[in-house]
Amino acid sequence: EKLERYGMKGGPSTVLVEFIESLSLKLRNYSSLKTLDDLKKMLRRNKVNGEDITSIKQFTPGG
Repeated sequence: EKLERYGMKGGPSTVLVEFIESLSLKLRNYSSLKTLDDLKKMLRRNKVNGEDITSIKQFTPGG
């Protein structure tokens, strides 16, 4: 609603809000991985092959 009040149409603002919400669900502090098993579970969940690290999504900081 706030985005619509500032002139953004319903469609684009809804997509933006959904993207931001999904992004916050994906972010996780890697220091919370306490054991090797935790790391392995996270890598499996993100479909990272143990042999090929090129499939790991890179973090690009925003400016």
